[in-house]
Amino acid sequence: MNEDVDYGISSLKIFDPKHFPNANQIVLAGWDVRGVNSVLLRPGLVTQGLWGATDTSLGDETSGVGWESISTAASHIAGQIREFKEALAVNQVIVMSMSSPPRRLNRPIAEWTEPEVLSATPNQLPSAFAYALGAIQAKASFIDFTPSETLEWSPLWNMARDTGTQLAGRDGSTGQTFLKSLVASALEMRGLHVASWYSTNILGNRDGAVLMLPGVDATKQADKAHAVESITGMRKGEHLIDIRYVAELGDYKESWDSVVARDFLGNSVELRINWKAEDSPLAAQLALDLVRMLASGAGYHRGRRDDLAIFFKHPIGGVTPRSPMQHLNELISSNEFLLRPDTTRADLTW
Repeated sequence: MNEDVDYGISSLKIFDPKHFPNANQIVLAGWDVRGVNSVLLRPGLVTQGLWGATDTSLGDETSGVGWESISTAASHIAGQIREFKEALAVNQVIVMSMSSPPRRLNRPIAEWTEPEVLSATPNQLPSAFAYALGAIQAKASFIDFTPSETLEWSPLWNMARDTGTQLAGRDGSTGQTFLKSLVASALEMRGLHVASWYSTNILGNRDGAVLMLPGVDATKQADKAHAVESITGMRKGEHLIDIRYVAELGDYKESWDSVVARDFLGNSVELRINWKAEDSPLAAQLALDLVRMLASGAGYHRGRRDDLAIFFKHPIGGVTPRSPMQHLNELISSNEFLLRPDTTRADLTW
């Protein structure tokens, strides 16, 4: 991939490209529980990932590694990361969770004590917690791209700050929710107050199949609703979200939105919005953009990255969702060291 690729926000002309790695400078490796082709973390390959009873399953997860507790599993992950970093002599490691959406926990993770989390078994917590903790122990930054509660556990924020690593999440905003927050903020800005919003999503990839499992879509729906409800003040009954799996769509994801707002006389103002795109390329571009932002932030940021809220449906740590333009301003204000010396926000014509 050459230097002219548009990665997204990190490619905006106000940012100085010398601060960001290009794709050909990023070494990719990872874990999986299907199609494993390596026993070690190595470039371009996947090794056996963690697997437990609370991880979502479609029945084809044949290459998972069992574990006894979050503590022991995290030590296993940390050891693999350290070995990878030493073997490849990379400058820094960034771990990104792009696993299947988990079921909502019976008890919010924010209420768990540190001993409870560290001793939790595969029957109590999904393996995502071990990846996050293992990354921090190995002094690697961690991004949660999924609709997971993992990074809502505040002790991780302190651990990351103490180790000089960064945390960002949750639930990458690749399409519909990003567009919804733009439209919602524009309507509210004009005094056209949103009265109801119905969203339907049809998708055909593995993500869609997993979201049809009992209880799995609860956190996803909450994340998709979070920004719009915060911006408009709508109650849950006025904002309806429906997710459906249609295998024939393959990697395509399609969404339809029906929006009703009111003008100052109470008249109905209605919008119909359709979005259709291949899911994986959208996610890949956003993932690369996030990696570039965290890579550029090494030495400047540590702990929770609230300034990266623009990338997520439900930013961690109780960050109030705002319009994407407001979040972009927050991102720029927090990273002025990344700007070209001869540019300002006024150079962004839109």
